[in-house]
Amino acid sequence: LARVGMARLSLAALLCVLCAWQALAALVCDVGSDCGCPRDGKTDGTACVRNCVASCHEKAPDRAIVRFDGGVFLTGAFNLTSNMTLLVESSAVILASTNPAMFPVVPALPSYGTCRDDGYPKAHELFRHQAFISGWNIQNVEILGGGVIDGQGAPWWEKHHNKTLDYGRPRLIEPMYCEHFFLSHVTLRNSPFWTVHPYACNNVTVTGVNISAPSEPGIAPNTDGIDPDSTSNVLIEDCIISVGDDAIAIKSGMDYAGRQFNRSTENVLIRNSWFKSRHVAIGSEQSGGVRNVTVENCTLGPDSDAGIHLKSERGRGGFIDNIVFRDLVIYNTSEAISVSMFYSDDRPPTNRTATPSFSNLYFQNITGDGIRAAGELTGLPESKINGVHFHSVLLKSDKGWQCSNTVNVQQFDTQPRLHC
Repeated sequence: LARVGMARLSLAALLCVLCAWQALAALVCDVGSDCGCPRDGKTDGTACVRNCVASCHEKAPDRAIVRFDGGVFLTGAFNLTSNMTLLVESSAVILASTNPAMFPVVPALPSYGTCRDDGYPKAHELFRHQAFISGWNIQNVEILGGGVIDGQGAPWWEKHHNKTLDYGRPRLIEPMYCEHFFLSHVTLRNSPFWTVHPYACNNVTVTGVNISAPSEPGIAPNTDGIDPDSTSNVLIEDCIISVGDDAIAIKSGMDYAGRQFNRSTENVLIRNSWFKSRHVAIGSEQSGGVRNVTVENCTLGPDSDAGIHLKSERGRGGFIDNIVFRDLVIYNTSEAISVSMFYSDDRPPTNRTATPSFSNLYFQNITGDGIRAAGELTGLPESKINGVHFHSVLLKSDKGWQCSNTVNVQQFDTQPRLHC
């Protein structure tokens, strides 16, 4: 036993030494003091920031820390690389340029086929502006610290409204084809388009993040908070989100392109958060499928359209399966729960692969107050919602439920009652 104990002690000591060695081996590149990038918030530092990131990675490809500290850094889009930490200190603001030329034009995502925006020339629909902070095929990347990343989205929103965009708007943060992405305790605000968009990734954590954009209708369109997209093994926790569209929108591509890409979003846990605006949504772009999602111990409201929104339509295909919402408080919303396969219009029936399916939906220990309507369960005649389970769902609403094309509904201690 003594020998076993000594072996364990030696292993623990060795791990400590290795951790300390890795910390010492990391190269810290200060964007201001080491790389000389401007930090007055007025001088464009795009070339300097890009060079600083590239140089830091070149010098320390296994462990590089790019540090923003003590100023406001105005820059265009830049890319992170594997084994890199973007450290945004509490004294720093990274400010996105409002010049579209500082955002390279890249192809539309393969699971969408088009850039998933509007207000641009039809000839440009296969392209979009790169995200403000991005990276392709990256591993072991962190963005953390107590600072601010500001997308300065207002000029982009105005061009969207006026239909004067050249190309689709950039996301704020978009890791693509990534493995082990960690986003922690930064403030993200005023994204031109979707704010955090992990695309085709595995093992993504977003914790302690505050995301904001004007939530008044029409001001900041499509500024979703966090959109896991064709991404697996996701943890979102301890976040506060108030934006101009869905607080959370779980996606997996759209229509034929999404079905061809055929990569589901699955194994998602969302907990201990406050979502002030619009919804916790799944879809409507869920053509690759969404499964195994749990949302727990969250507050939804007061500015929500619907607290929970599962949405699709004919032509999407794909599936939504094994979804759990539990231990939630919903208040001052137009609806508590909306589950609908008629999202945007009444398209005619289509082939089986382009017809969505919803199944195994669980709603447990949910309270609601100040709600205009309890909600809806609206399936398709050719694809009914199958298996909806309510347990201790108590909603104080002016109106009850609308229910059609839904089968195998179970309800216990639920008010108002459903009549499906």
